[in-house]
Amino acid sequence: MVLTELLETSLSVGIVVLVLFVLTVVSGGKFRGICQKASWLFLAVRQLKLTLWVSVVYVVSFICYVPTLLEQNGIIISNRLLYLKYLYVCIPAIATIFLLICEQNIKVYFTRMFSGKITIKSILIEVICMVAGIFVSFCYSFIVKTDVFKNIYFTVISLLTSCIYLLITALVEEIAWRGFLLERLPFNKIKSVLFVGAVWAVWHIPMWIIRNSLGMEQIVCLCIWTLLVSVVLGITYYQCRNILLIAIMHATFNICYFAPIQYNIVVLAIIIFVGALLYKKSGKKFLA
Repeated sequence: MVLTELLETSLSVGIVVLVLFVLTVVSGGKFRGICQKASWLFLAVRQLKLTLWVSVVYVVSFICYVPTLLEQNGIIISNRLLYLKYLYVCIPAIATIFLLICEQNIKVYFTRMFSGKITIKSILIEVICMVAGIFVSFCYSFIVKTDVFKNIYFTVISLLTSCIYLLITALVEEIAWRGFLLERLPFNKIKSVLFVGAVWAVWHIPMWIIRNSLGMEQIVCLCIWTLLVSVVLGITYYQCRNILLIAIMHATFNICYFAPIQYNIVVLAIIIFVGALLYKKSGKKFLA
């Protein structure tokens, strides 16, 4: 009974938030010229759009897992509804594309997302993160005397299949989180990177709880890990502004880091700390 009410409430909230989102986007596009003349009004509408975008993404994404949650609690659910969980990862990108179409900005945004120059520095960051992930995974394998890679990737085909799947899902996510949200935030670069990381981490929580059945301690560790990954992805995006490289890097974190999450957090935190020190030593401002 409680879960049925939860579903009804989720759907009601989702519809209300979606309607507000649509009205704001449509009216924002209609009165764009007026808003641009009054800068404070333009900023207010922009912030409202971002707030509603995050709200829509959270609510609709959660709704995608409600049928699975109901089934886990003994309620008979149609198999078709259970497939909604596979849309979870697509919701942020769908909300982004919808908003950009309403603003008539989709061509400009997608051109900008993929037009950035991939620099040697960006490639170096990618290689360092990949090597670090493989290294810590092999070290863990050696310590516990098991091959974590073979336990996950049984054959070369399974490895290739996983790489393709994880790259596609990473690209779908990055179109929304770095390509859209990070670009639109009114904060400085460091605050924007941290804000996106926090919002992105919270977005994962329903999936971790409902699909993976994780406890509070594991979720806290995963939130820290997601925040650190977002910092690396955000820094690299500001370096190259090419979402394809960011998607490859995102997939790398999912493919190469198979040690327990605590090990991965330490390794990535060291990489970020050393990188910040090197930037400071070179006389450049971090994320300037």
